[in-house]
Amino acid sequence: MSVDAAWHTRSVESVAGALDTDPTTGLTVAEVRPRAVTLCALLVAPGLEGGPSTATTMAFVVMSLRTVLSGLVLRRDPASGIDAPVLGALRVLAVPTLLTVAAVELGFLQQALGTAGLSGAQWLTCLALACVVPVVIEVDKRLRRGREAVSSPTPAPAR
Repeated sequence: MSVDAAWHTRSVESVAGALDTDPTTGLTVAEVRPRAVTLCALLVAPGLEGGPSTATTMAFVVMSLRTVLSGLVLRRDPASGIDAPVLGALRVLAVPTLLTVAAVELGFLQQALGTAGLSGAQWLTCLALACVVPVVIEVDKRLRRGREAVSSPTPAPAR
């Protein structure tokens, strides 16, 4: 394992707690799962209309939207990232979302970045795949909040 990979693995573990590291790849579970979701776009795209650039573009869109949505749900911990106030976060996260759409749909950016235009069904597939990781994060937070509530019951109100 390179020094950079080892440092990255240790930094992720220090932030997220003790995570299991795969001894063969040196990657943590938290690093592998989001990558697997992004790669699903490469498997789904060839079945849809379009060539190899469509699959690559879909993987790019999934990774980009997943990152934006993860930024939304990870802004609070253990509280839900989608609880109010959320408007300020949505304004900030609209910028990378619009840049992603522009990179895929505007002709001059398609040429510059090597992306292909996507159909409505392809955009919906990308959005569905991008939502997997943020949904799992929110479910995990909900479960952790439930366990914390059970382990530390609230005191009875004084009479």
